[in-house]
Amino acid sequence: MDKKAPLLAKQPFFPADACLQKLEREEAYDELFGADAGMKAGIIAHPLFEQLLTAHVACLRVGTPLEEQHIIDSALAKRHHVAAKYLALLTHLQSLSQPNDDQELNDFMVNYILLLESFKEKILDHLHTEASKAIIACQEIEQELFNLTGVSKVSSHKKFTTMTQEDEKLDNELGISRLGISSFLPYNIQKTLRDHLRKELKQELKKDYHTKLKEVHDEIVRKRRAGKLPEDTTHILKNWWISHGKWPYPTEEEKAKLMAETRLDLKQINNWFSNQRKKDWHIKRKSSKGDASSCISTTSSLNCEEES
Repeated sequence: MDKKAPLLAKQPFFPADACLQKLEREEAYDELFGADAGMKAGIIAHPLFEQLLTAHVACLRVGTPLEEQHIIDSALAKRHHVAAKYLALLTHLQSLSQPNDDQELNDFMVNYILLLESFKEKILDHLHTEASKAIIACQEIEQELFNLTGVSKVSSHKKFTTMTQEDEKLDNELGISRLGISSFLPYNIQKTLRDHLRKELKQELKKDYHTKLKEVHDEIVRKRRAGKLPEDTTHILKNWWISHGKWPYPTEEEKAKLMAETRLDLKQINNWFSNQRKKDWHIKRKSSKGDASSCISTTSSLNCEEES
């Protein structure tokens, strides 16, 4: 018995002991960060996290009143501190175990981003359609209340509403008055909705205006490129014009030859010569007017000399 005791004392830790120590460490991290801390750290460290965060914030901003947008901005400002904490945890956990490519996490990130983007569209659709239904329902309830009590709708809301002429004009521009919002909402809520709609309208108009400007610019550039011939092509046509200056009307055979040399079609050839003849006619007309005026001035000066 005495001989076996030293052997037992020198035995290494069993794998079960190592697993127990690992579990104890994980329990300590769970108490500090939460039971799903490792999963959160993996999500934050994922390459698609920024895209996921953007999609999530976009959903939150839709329908959030303007005076509460700062709450979202404040949370975003603190996210780097929170992310650093979880990334430090992830680095430590990876040092304890072999890191692996988690395909399940990849699929989760992709599907969650698609879900959030779809959810945002549904929220926008809800704001544009369901909100109008809710307004109509409130109007019906208000009308029923008026029928039961006989209290005028205008007098019942006079104490809540102090709308300015500018607000009324904006209501008409944004279509709020047509929805009947002003008839039952207090002024402060009306102002919040009005500001929100104004901001959305400005963004939509700015985006649409930018798109239209780009389309017009692209169309102008396209027409300029289409109407302007290459320099070597223009050089060939001008040389023919100069050599046939007395009669600048090419025959069908000459046109066919020019088409082969310039790679233009018959319509382009005819248009170029037509425009060139107009330019030449205007130049000659101005030149003839200048010669006539100089002759008149010369004749008048000679007459004056004879009289003197």
